[in-house]
Amino acid sequence: MPKMRFDTTYMAENLKHNLLFPFSAVAFFVLSYSEFAGYGIGIIIAGLIALLVAAGSPDFWKEIKKISKLELAYGALCTAGVCLAGHDSFIYLYRKRPEHLLFVRTGVISEQKASMFGWLLALLSFYFIFIYVCFFIRKITAVLKASSAFNGVTLWESLLYAIIFLITSGFIIYVFSTTDAFYWAKQYYDVIYTSDSPAIFRWNAYMTLTHQQNDLRQPLFFVFSAPFLGVLNLISAPFFITVKAMLLNIGQIAMLIFANYLLARLIGLSACSRAVFVLLFSSTYTYMLFSLMMEQYIVAYFWLMLFLYERFAEKRQDCFALYGTGGTLLTSMVLLPFAAKKSARENILEWIREIICIGIGFVILILAFCRFDVFYSLAETVRSFARFTGTSVPIGERVLQYLAFARNVFLPPAAEIAMTDSGNLTWQLSAVTEIDYTGIAILLLGIISAVINRKKQSTWILVGWWAYSVVIIVLLGWGTAENGLILYSLYFGWALIALMFQLVEEIGDLLHVRFLGTAVIVAFAAYLLVVNYTAVKSMVTFMTIYYPL
Repeated sequence: MPKMRFDTTYMAENLKHNLLFPFSAVAFFVLSYSEFAGYGIGIIIAGLIALLVAAGSPDFWKEIKKISKLELAYGALCTAGVCLAGHDSFIYLYRKRPEHLLFVRTGVISEQKASMFGWLLALLSFYFIFIYVCFFIRKITAVLKASSAFNGVTLWESLLYAIIFLITSGFIIYVFSTTDAFYWAKQYYDVIYTSDSPAIFRWNAYMTLTHQQNDLRQPLFFVFSAPFLGVLNLISAPFFITVKAMLLNIGQIAMLIFANYLLARLIGLSACSRAVFVLLFSSTYTYMLFSLMMEQYIVAYFWLMLFLYERFAEKRQDCFALYGTGGTLLTSMVLLPFAAKKSARENILEWIREIICIGIGFVILILAFCRFDVFYSLAETVRSFARFTGTSVPIGERVLQYLAFARNVFLPPAAEIAMTDSGNLTWQLSAVTEIDYTGIAILLLGIISAVINRKKQSTWILVGWWAYSVVIIVLLGWGTAENGLILYSLYFGWALIALMFQLVEEIGDLLHVRFLGTAVIVAFAAYLLVVNYTAVKSMVTFMTIYYPL
């Protein structure tokens, strides 16, 4: 957003040009109305913030004119896709829980009139969403233009990424056209491991501000995913649900491959090594699984990589990427201390002041997008999350699960078919009862890699994130109570993948036979590809039988 000034004359003049902005914002927040406690109060707070933004900012349309026609066209199409999703969510809530909607009650108005009211809100929301999307485009474009991320990219390297994208997209189209288990299953939760994919897609968490999954854990998920996927939502509107799922997931795959590329740049790889690294990553079970599961971790991983690359590879400080990574998964705000321009060693008081200001800015952004509800019910939400922690799981069992987790980042886990209380068969992780020696070997190799590459800044980033995974999974026990660690293989596993890659490359350098390291990695990637594809194929075959399209 443009820099704001708070001068009464200046603000009065701005309101003449931007008066529609706060009204449009409130219309969108009403369209996104949620049963979450405190949301109504949030509309008032967000409306006042929108009024201040309108008064403190120059004419939005003059700022918009600085964007290219192509970007404007994209912004308009994306906004249309978001407003369409907003209307669909509004009508869904009317059908399921009309007592929670503002101005709409069962028996007061018909569904047809409710739909018309939803379209009216969507139309009024267009201005607010369009302004936001356009400024988002301008910001992300400026970040990428100022970056050196694309320097030195070769034609054959780009071709490899395109091939990986096309193969993955083809696989998604094939699987989604044979089974709906990954996006529209009759059972919304825990069909595949402990994933929520059908629930996430069915009510479109990517473009629904107040989706039930966009709670304290992902308070701004909509804000940082919709500008990427809104156009795909619009394009898919005339088609069947299956096509919509395909397009949205393929859009995520583009984000995943780019995030893997940024990780390769973060650890300082050459063009050849980058290509080999992305190829290796694409052969892991983590990549194959998340290529099919419509979870929220790909978007969170994308923003995490963008922040780490911008902050540590580019040495630039910008809150935009930090808010993206924290807004799409709140645990990533652990990186807040690294967002300050100055380090604590330079001036600790200035460092503390800066991170407090950045933190306050994040809170204001949450309030500005009408998520006061996450604060209103904070204590209750935290208590409800206790069921995901491993307080009831002995530390020894958590360690066993973590060892299996380390292995499953690369290789398929042991799985079994389980029946739910409702009689549905599901695909679940087998209980971990024994020591996973492959997991131990991977962790030991990670330690060796960290020691050998200890002089590299990127190694400390990898080790730090690896240690963070131990804190969250082993000490806190997150996900261990339901034996669901496979869901975190993308969010945490990238550090182990990168450490393994660094180790093989370093050994090749020490032996002065760099090509040997590349050959070993390519051979290992081929092995992973065969083993993981076979495992995923077995899963898909099961799903086509019990969850046919």
